[in-house]
Amino acid sequence: MGSRFRFTLIELLVVIAIIAILAAMLMPALSQARERGRATACASGLKQLTLANTTYTSENEVYAPLLFTGTSTWWYGARTGSHGSFAYDYTSGPLFSYYGSTPKAVICPSFAVTAGMKTGDMKKMSSSGGYGYACRKYSSSAFYCGQISNGLAKPAQVRRPTETVLFADSQQSSDQASTTSMLVPYGQGMGHTNGTMGFRHLGHANVSWTDGHDSSEKFSDGDAVNGFGCFGDPDQNPNYFNYLYPDAEALTAITE
Repeated sequence: MGSRFRFTLIELLVVIAIIAILAAMLMPALSQARERGRATACASGLKQLTLANTTYTSENEVYAPLLFTGTSTWWYGARTGSHGSFAYDYTSGPLFSYYGSTPKAVICPSFAVTAGMKTGDMKKMSSSGGYGYACRKYSSSAFYCGQISNGLAKPAQVRRPTETVLFADSQQSSDQASTTSMLVPYGQGMGHTNGTMGFRHLGHANVSWTDGHDSSEKFSDGDAVNGFGCFGDPDQNPNYFNYLYPDAEALTAITE
């Protein structure tokens, strides 16, 4: 009878160590693959928002405003509650009926994971779900010349639709779970100069443009640690938020 082969304890430990090393090598790749999947879903949501805003113009002749004057209704919903416990009625947003009435269109999947909520769980949201709407300065009290979200911009007025930002991943502070509905360019941020575009997708931010196409833009300058700032040339970045550029460059407040 042949002898029965048995692993020694050392050999077993070596096998376990090898499996652990292989698992450690695969985990980053799997994590990146999951993030790429979320980034793709995020881009799809932005495309829906862009299409919704374009459809909105067919009935209203202008792009949806960032905030309806004299109200608490933002582009993504009506605000309720008090400071520190704000909530939003998304069904009251001007674009709600145009993007298919599904919450996934206004929630970035990567933001949902970071914020500790499941995609589509509207009850846990007190902001725009990770997306920002292009404006030219961080302000809810004044709109500006060239700001596509000023409630006055008409599609025919957009000088460079392929180079004019409409929506994109946004972020407000070092808190990765914090976002803002106002997508402000580099140099016009809130209390800083980095703007509010968030590069949460492996160092990239999804951007939807006025002509309807979307792109993944790589972080170029700003707060590299927390991942918000701008893409491309920092000096040129504000031009992507000015639908009248180059005919009107001044950052001038306007009233209806």
